[in-house]
Amino acid sequence: MNGYSKFLDPYVWQGAIYKSSINVAVNSATGEIAVFGNDWTMSFLSSQLNQVLATIPYPMLVGMLDATTGSVVATSANVSLISQDQTSILPVNQINDPFFQDLTGYLNGAYYAPNNNLTQQLPQLVNVLTKSYAGSQMFVSRKVNGANWRLSLNTVKFGDQVYIFAIYLDVDAVESTVNEVSARTGYIMIGIIAAFLMIGTVFTLTLSRQLDLVSRQIHLLKNLKFQEVLDKDTGVKGRSFIYELAFLQEVFHEMVVVFANTIKTSHSLQSHATTTQSRHVGQSRNGTQQQSSIARPEPSHVSVGIVKAGSNGNLNGSGTDGK
Repeated sequence: MNGYSKFLDPYVWQGAIYKSSINVAVNSATGEIAVFGNDWTMSFLSSQLNQVLATIPYPMLVGMLDATTGSVVATSANVSLISQDQTSILPVNQINDPFFQDLTGYLNGAYYAPNNNLTQQLPQLVNVLTKSYAGSQMFVSRKVNGANWRLSLNTVKFGDQVYIFAIYLDVDAVESTVNEVSARTGYIMIGIIAAFLMIGTVFTLTLSRQLDLVSRQIHLLKNLKFQEVLDKDTGVKGRSFIYELAFLQEVFHEMVVVFANTIKTSHSLQSHATTTQSRHVGQSRNGTQQQSSIARPEPSHVSVGIVKAGSNGNLNGSGTDGK
């Protein structure tokens, strides 16, 4: 099976520009030939260009030129590309549009071919684009209607046909947008920096106040002034809302409480020892007094009598009490 394919030149039919491709297949055994044709309107390409440019926030214009005839086959501009008799496509130098007129002026001024001779100018432009700007674009600064525009030129190939893409971009609009964005970004950055400074200042003041609160409480606890710091129900008064400082308060409070309890226990032990010693001293004094009483007993009464025997055998006695 042998065959070939070919793109035809754009043409006008029923008021629209068409582009056709033909594919021919030949059966090598039977010699039968099959022809496949495909037609599409270039207005579809123009509508696609407009949809793409609608997503770009800057004024732009795109035109697609046939590099052989100079006719404009597709564009994003709202202009007619067909002659009044509806039989041919207008060349770029005959379209009533300021951008295409500027492109014509660029071609007339940049190349040495006769003015408005597109069949000689465009091949020279294609030669420059393919050799000096292969795989890239050529940029030219232009002024259209008093505004600064940037013209971009590059080539596109469909089959064996070469087309030139011309793109205009409003440089003033881009610079205005960039300046506006830069100014807005500058204000935003100033606001962000000011906000961070305010937040840092507030954080510093808050942290310093919390540190002062904790240091004063630690100083009071160090001096065992519990009533000014502690509360029976909630523990530490004025607890810091910063976790680390609150934890420090709690730890120091517990340490001081343990120290205070140790001091109380020590005082209790000292008081108990003093009381016991006083009791031992009292008991010792009482024992000494008892021993003195035993050594010196009270004097007792002693009776001394003399017994005499009477004549009648009775005993008569008389005596005296003596101490």
